[in-house]
Amino acid sequence: MKKPLSLVWMVLAPFILAGIFAGCSRSAPRSSAGSAGEVVTIDVWGWETEQLQATTFEKFNRAFPNIKVTMTLTESADMSQRVQTALASGSKMPDIAWLEINQRGKLLALDCWADLAKSPFNVNKADLIGYMLPLSANARGELVGIDDAPSMAGFAYKRELAQEYFGVSEPEDLEALFTSWDVILEKGVKVKRKSNGKVFMFTGPGDVMNILKGQNNVPFAENGALNLRKAIGEPLDTILKFKEAGIIDTIEQGTPAWNASMADTAHIFYPAAHWSPQWIIKPNDPDANNTWGIMVPPGGGFPYGGTCWSIAKNAEHPKEAWDYLNWFLLTNDGAVHRRDDRGYYSALASLYSDSSFYTAVDERFGGQDISRYFTQKILPAVTPSRQVFQYDLEVADALNLALKTINSSGGGLTSERLIASMEQDILGKIPDLKAEK
Repeated sequence: MKKPLSLVWMVLAPFILAGIFAGCSRSAPRSSAGSAGEVVTIDVWGWETEQLQATTFEKFNRAFPNIKVTMTLTESADMSQRVQTALASGSKMPDIAWLEINQRGKLLALDCWADLAKSPFNVNKADLIGYMLPLSANARGELVGIDDAPSMAGFAYKRELAQEYFGVSEPEDLEALFTSWDVILEKGVKVKRKSNGKVFMFTGPGDVMNILKGQNNVPFAENGALNLRKAIGEPLDTILKFKEAGIIDTIEQGTPAWNASMADTAHIFYPAAHWSPQWIIKPNDPDANNTWGIMVPPGGGFPYGGTCWSIAKNAEHPKEAWDYLNWFLLTNDGAVHRRDDRGYYSALASLYSDSSFYTAVDERFGGQDISRYFTQKILPAVTPSRQVFQYDLEVADALNLALKTINSSGGGLTSERLIASMEQDILGKIPDLKAEK
């Protein structure tokens, strides 16, 4: 949850706009490293402790022994406030900041991040996974961050339930069966009938929206006007059909009930990013109540979550910050470390031409090589990402309210009514935007 605003934030709030642009306009100082062997300390704002990353820093220091890394703990939801406060007050910015996807549009709209495609960094965009580029570019098209992993996602499913209700449980067989979202609706009705309404295709509207929203990269706004009907109208229509047919439950995503549902035998499909098996599914199904699988959904893979690393224009140590970012995210050595020690993937496109680079057979997933499946099957099918938008957070808040309305509704809703309500909510917060034409 978002923390209460600090006293300094409330005092500075009236001066935010002027201070932000004044702060961003400062040129980035060069490295203050002196003679050979002098230790330079870079400051990273992110949400993992130094203790958690001890092995990570140790590996990095073998390559760069004179760079010390300190973590300034900042929750993802607080990053926007912290950065704007630093800019408005003229206080120290981080050398590197982690920008999580929900806050990223607002943060990248601030003109205070270095363009990594320009000197002295000179990142070649062609070296990166192409569908990710809109996630780390600002409205001017500048590459102002590098994603720390491709946010590729597909379906996770419970194999026993798939076998019971669809007659198959291998991912290739399910992909051949589920060729469209209409088929999901058709099969879902049969599941409901056969289970007497006790088994659902999905936990609720939120899971379905995350998938469908990711498979549609139409921007939320164009030319200063909202564009919600094209961006999420069809996904809302699909969810309303699923709700009316009774094939989705009413569990809200991310709640304790949603976590607990992974260990039950009442919900079949979940949206799953490459990090979901390790960090979401297994911790919430610790007793191995289910054997799982990973598959490509109808409509292809989709971007889901993610964090990019950005270097501040006025970073105190830009050279060392670049050494750190570049080693971890843009070198083979860094990719091997993140793969072996953290289970993360790389943004470097060249690594995926070798199908043996990412491999992890997992018995909890029926002996499926889930790493290879994500990188060789799902990644090539991912829809190019929607351009991050300055008001992504406001759109997300309005959309979450619409999904809650669907959850509590007894029927009679339409996507038009929901979108009209969303527009009213968003325009009330962002008067600079215009209503959809």
